[in-house]
Amino acid sequence: MRNYTLRRPDSEGGVWESSAVTPWSRRVAGAAIALGSLTSAGPAGAGTTSTLAPITVSFVSARVGWVLGARPCAARSYCLGLARTTDGGRNWSAVTLPTPLASPQRTDPVARAVPGLSLTVASAGTAWLYGATTTSGGDVTTAIPLWSTFDGGRHWVAVSLRTLGLTAVAAMSVRGTTAYVVGWTSTGVALVRTAPVGSSRWSPAPLPRLDLPAGGGEGLADFVDAPGRTWLVVGNDRGVSAGASVSGTGPWRSWTGACHAVGDSYSVPVALTATRMLATCVMGGFASPLSPRAPTGASLGSQWLYQSSDGGRTFTAVAPIPSRPFSALVPIPGVPAAPAPGVIVAGGGIGANATPALLRSADGGRTWRAVLARPVVQADFPGSRVGYAIALDGTTRGLLTSHDAGAHWSALPVRLPNVAN
Repeated sequence: MRNYTLRRPDSEGGVWESSAVTPWSRRVAGAAIALGSLTSAGPAGAGTTSTLAPITVSFVSARVGWVLGARPCAARSYCLGLARTTDGGRNWSAVTLPTPLASPQRTDPVARAVPGLSLTVASAGTAWLYGATTTSGGDVTTAIPLWSTFDGGRHWVAVSLRTLGLTAVAAMSVRGTTAYVVGWTSTGVALVRTAPVGSSRWSPAPLPRLDLPAGGGEGLADFVDAPGRTWLVVGNDRGVSAGASVSGTGPWRSWTGACHAVGDSYSVPVALTATRMLATCVMGGFASPLSPRAPTGASLGSQWLYQSSDGGRTFTAVAPIPSRPFSALVPIPGVPAAPAPGVIVAGGGIGANATPALLRSADGGRTWRAVLARPVVQADFPGSRVGYAIALDGTTRGLLTSHDAGAHWSALPVRLPNVAN
């Protein structure tokens, strides 16, 4: 299961329509609930609860999912929290974290920053934690081991980065009974490791050499899964530098990615089937001129929806997506999610100032309307109608849910007992 990162590049053009946008808070019993509020309901340790500000969410079905988040636990500090639901978020239960992750993480205000941790879930009882934590002050990150639990968090097993032969785990995916991780070597090469789900014995996966770009920001990697097939995208904020794909248990083969012909912007497609894919591409990518292969009417920096019907070998333009003006700092297009036939959800912008928003198309990407006037950093649809997303409001983060294939969104607070420290 993938996390869809929706960020903010650009475009002009594209047919879209404004609509009533989901408000950032909803009213329950007459009181507004701020999404992702980090203000506890009472003194820490007093038996009260606080709302978990989500860092990442992973659902394996419309009802079963886990959320990793942050909440206040001591003066000017925050603690991580892990929660699980088996009823679509109506009820949440706390999951015990690995001991090294359970202590206060930093002294900066919790709302300003969260650690770069990730969560991947295979079932109600099987999950992995990986990524990096941030030190006090927020300017140093430390990669953590790959933590796994196969009994719902009662026991955690750590696999060291040295054992994996990596300096950090960047992304993870589960397809069938096989788990995949990808990370970096000290020389900037991406490597993949595999293990049977339920095992902590990881083996190298032979694949083409995948190098990070020579410059730019931190490395990025994402898996894309479909029944019987997996794709891997490698790059950073300057674009895709390499990719690979594997069918069944066969060998990994080189793959150029979705936007190679129009600037190589970093784009993580969504796979509808083993052959049908959707992606969004920024014309010109980070610093390339407008390609002669760009679609008619495209301008440099505009964002377009692309599709493939041959498993990602070729992509063709569908329509432009309204989006923010291109930013060299975050040139990553909104990655689409496709919860139902003809329905696409993607990040973009609305209005004269291209305010960050979540957009939805019900006609395969030809017209768009705004459904949430907030940046969305993660979105996933484990079912054809039920979806979950993490949205931003300034420095706060909130978990949202949709029950109509992304047309409407509402707050889904994750409340847990306060941590005594």
